[in-house]
Amino acid sequence: MNNVLTPKACKIIDIKKESNLEYTFRVETDIKVKHGQFLQLSIPKIGEAPISVSGFGDGYLDFTIRSVGKVTDKIFTLQSGDTLFLRGAYGKGWPVEKLKGKNIVIVAGAQPASCARTAAATGE
Repeated sequence: MNNVLTPKACKIIDIKKESNLEYTFRVETDIKVKHGQFLQLSIPKIGEAPISVSGFGDGYLDFTIRSVGKVTDKIFTLQSGDTLFLRGAYGKGWPVEKLKGKNIVIVAGAQPASCARTAAATGE
């Protein structure tokens, strides 16, 4: 059982450079999420940051992250095979099945990539 209050050590399995300031980190984990949820990503002795899930599949989660502070700057120094700590998932998630075939408007903050990827993954 996943305790959302306890950070779980997870291995980074891939890193994709989206831009100079944004990378997508694929992390190996058995944590189950719904579209629209987020996790706390942490590095011991550095801190933690809430990051939306930008994609997921069997055995992995993707996080598209912008380097904007102490925690995210440190995450950007990590390589495939390194450990990142995850805590969560948090948030209610989106009722994706109820929205299929309907027109929707997505309003996002500083990191709209996770919203766009969720919409694309549903085929809508």
